[in-house]
Amino acid sequence: FYIFGIMLTQGTAYYCFDRGDDCEAPEARQLKALFGSLDSSIMMLLQAMSNGISWGELLKILSPLHISYRFFFLVYIIFAIFAMVNVVTGVFVDGTVQSSKRDRANLIQEELHSKEEYIAAMHTLFNEMDLDSSGNITLEEFKIAIKDERLVAYFHVLGLEIEDVEILFCLLDRDQTGEIDIEEFLIGCMKLKGEAKSLDLAKL
Repeated sequence: FYIFGIMLTQGTAYYCFDRGDDCEAPEARQLKALFGSLDSSIMMLLQAMSNGISWGELLKILSPLHISYRFFFLVYIIFAIFAMVNVVTGVFVDGTVQSSKRDRANLIQEELHSKEEYIAAMHTLFNEMDLDSSGNITLEEFKIAIKDERLVAYFHVLGLEIEDVEILFCLLDRDQTGEIDIEEFLIGCMKLKGEAKSLDLAKL
C-alpha cells in the first residue's frame, strides 16, 4: 500500500504543480481530494482492494495523470486481487486439511477405544467361562458355559454366533492342547469376529 500510495500521491502533486491554476478544474479537484495526500491515497487503495469503492471509478479519476500512473494502479489491483485470492484459498485449504486431520484422529481414537472395550468384554466373558479360575477353559467348561443363555447372548453382542460348540472350541484352541488360555481366546474371537459372524468361513 505504502509504495503505491506514494507513487500516486507524487503523481498527483506533479500534475497539480505542472497545471498551476488549472488544478482547480472539477476533475483535478476530485483527483486532489482522493490522491492529494499519502493518507487519502492509501485509503483509496484499501477501498479499491476491499471493493469499498470500484477500482474502475478510481481509474477514471486517475485519467488526468500520465498513463504510467494508471498502469501502476492496475498492477496494484492485479497484485491485490491475486494476493487476496491466495490468502482466502490458503485459509480454506488449511481449514480443510486441519478438519481432515481432526476427523482422522477422531476415527483412530474411536477405533482404539472400541477395540479396548471389546477386549475388556472378552476378558469378562473368559472369566465367566473359566469355572475353576485356572486361567484356562476346557471343552467341558466351554460346553457348560454355552448352556447359559446369558453367555450365549454375550457372544452374540460381541459379534459371534455359536452354531457348533466343538468346532468353535477347536478354532479357539490354536495349539490344540484341549485348553484355551486368555491369549488364544482373545486372538481367536477377534479373528472370527473380523472374518464372519457365523463360523462358516472358519470351518472352510
